[in-house]
Amino acid sequence: AARHGIIIKNGGILEQLSKVRTAVFDKTGTLTNGELALTAFMPVKGVPVDDLLWIVASAVQHSGHATARSVMAEAKRRGTKLRAVHKSVESPGSGIKCTIGKYEVLAGNRDFLIKNGVDADTIPHHHTTATYVAHGKKYIGLVAYADTVRKDSKRTLARLKELGIQRFVMLTGDHSATA
Repeated sequence: AARHGIIIKNGGILEQLSKVRTAVFDKTGTLTNGELALTAFMPVKGVPVDDLLWIVASAVQHSGHATARSVMAEAKRRGTKLRAVHKSVESPGSGIKCTIGKYEVLAGNRDFLIKNGVDADTIPHHHTTATYVAHGKKYIGLVAYADTVRKDSKRTLARLKELGIQRFVMLTGDHSATA
């Protein structure tokens, strides 16, 4: 156990471990890799996916947020040309407000767009992690993400089941559909 970084305080702990029937796991970084992968572009009718991508990628190009890294990786993969950004202000946990050309661009969560003047009725509710995008105060679409499941998660849970674990619980702050 010590070779695997596990410290066992005393033999009684091993006896108690044999009685465990429920295992509780944190999702992010335990069952998943903790890295968001871009899963979908959902532009509004009339907005090409390529336009949604260059707008959101340009807006988030200087952000270190996990969603920004995913968007930037996709933009690079597709050879997307980024535009110059001016007056960029990032609100941690909410989004980015900037100017691209003559238009204000918002990229962030749904509430961020609404607080910055985008009509709430035009913005759908989405059940996974998403970056909502507005161009000139008009909602133009969203980019959806999901955390990727670790390759060894399924095998680990199957092995624990073989060892007598009957119930598995996953803790997460994510929306239930994401979980």
